[in-house]
Amino acid sequence: MERGIMILLSRLNGQQIALNADLIERAEATPDTVLTLVDGTKCVV
Repeated sequence: MERGIMILLSRLNGQQIALNADLIERAEATPDTVLTLVDGTKCVV
């Protein structure tokens, strides 16, 4: 089984999260970076 690449991100409050890069559907550059995941969840980093 092949594993996806995990990326380390920092939320606006400084909390760090690891996210599987395969789950990212779209990245938007607003004043903050908004990631939309394949399930529709949005994550501001």
